[in-house]
Amino acid sequence: MENEGGDTSEQLLGNKRCRCNWKELEEETLFNILEELVVAGHKGENGTFKSGTHEEALKRMKNVFPRITLNVRQIVNKMKM
Repeated sequence: MENEGGDTSEQLLGNKRCRCNWKELEEETLFNILEELVVAGHKGENGTFKSGTHEEALKRMKNVFPRITLNVRQIVNKMKM
């Protein structure tokens, strides 16, 4: 069942959210944004991202794709993959 807005990047099943369906262009854009953030110094000495980096990545994703329905948790989960 798709959500009413017509966006297919996130599907709902009852009250539970299902997997986020990333488009290839969205993935590529996220990786480019994360690369820019690393170059800008958003990665700590221990190899993890500094506080606020995931929020900044989401903000930049929404600038590129204004109708995207992602949240920070989905970005974190995508990075784990």
